[in-house]
Amino acid sequence: MLLYLAHPVSGDPVGNSAKAERWVRWCIDAFEEHDITAPWITYVRVLDDDNQAHRFRGLSMSLAAAARCDGIILCGGRVTNGMAMERDAIVGRHLGDSTEDRVFDLTPLGLEPPVGVWTLDQFAVWPQRARVA
Repeated sequence: MLLYLAHPVSGDPVGNSAKAERWVRWCIDAFEEHDITAPWITYVRVLDDDNQAHRFRGLSMSLAAAARCDGIILCGGRVTNGMAMERDAIVGRHLGDSTEDRVFDLTPLGLEPPVGVWTLDQFAVWPQRARVA
């Protein structure tokens, strides 16, 4: 499966993308049977967060990429509106399939990835614990 990694961006795009990169690295080990993608990290680097058109275009491209993925990893301590939209794009594509195999909510783990590698059965699965901030 190709899993899309979603993480908060606004407020501190540069700092948040750096945290997201650490999550990508951790998830590569934790989800070793799956492929991880986070194309939005590049958008954060090249687009102007203060430019509304850039923000809209970045979110639009992120949603298009998410909709092509098989599942999503939510991380970074909270689920933002943008992350919820990315989650819904994936869940909507797989209507009728079990969301337990598609949505991995790691937000309860906090802002940074934990030390060490966990197994998939330790993760909370949306919608039981996901929340929108």
